[in-house]
Amino acid sequence: MRAIHRRLSVIADRRTSERGLSLAELLVSMTVFGFLLAMTGGFLVNASRANITNRTVDSTNRTAANSMDELTRVLRGASTNAVVNQTLSDPAFTQANDNALTVYSYVNLTSSTLAPVRVQFFVDASKNLVEWKWSATASGGYFTFPSAATCATSCTSRILGTPVVLPAAGGPSIFTYLDSTGVAISAAAGVLPSAQVVNVAAVKISLQFGATSSANQSTLLTNTVGLPNLNVARTN
Repeated sequence: MRAIHRRLSVIADRRTSERGLSLAELLVSMTVFGFLLAMTGGFLVNASRANITNRTVDSTNRTAANSMDELTRVLRGASTNAVVNQTLSDPAFTQANDNALTVYSYVNLTSSTLAPVRVQFFVDASKNLVEWKWSATASGGYFTFPSAATCATSCTSRILGTPVVLPAAGGPSIFTYLDSTGVAISAAAGVLPSAQVVNVAAVKISLQFGATSSANQSTLLTNTVGLPNLNVARTN
């Protein structure tokens, strides 16, 4: 009898083990699996968004840094330009606006001959920070340049960075012109009067790149550049 009882117990245990999951157990398993799947999917989505954000921030930082380097380099070499049969040289700045400037500068790295270039920085309709650079024509110890209205003859054009956050979108003015005491020279309607151009001793550059002016979606760099070639003594 004991042998028969043990045999029946073994058969019952086998039937129980082969019965599989109950409906309740299956529902619980599916629910847990769904939670795990949702958590994994959410993690992957967040990781992807973070990666895209990091790449965007890195690109914006590089754009701002490279643009600032070029603006600083050109402005530090700013110089007046002597004109034949003219007692006074042309001022270094032929255009001095809040968000655009044109300047003579000795930063010509493409020629072994010491000669100035004329450089214009401005923001176009697509929010690109654009640089136009004209080469000079030498004659009798003087240097002349073609029209500054267009970038055509002896001119190269390139985009330094984009998109620029302008004052209309909450950004700063790109250029602020300072006198010898470090005080900003008043610019009527964003344009520095021609009579005040000779008083510029330094230029403060404020570059902001990004989708908006908010700190987490843009990069803002500032730098004050002295103009040693202009011989305007700075007291600050």
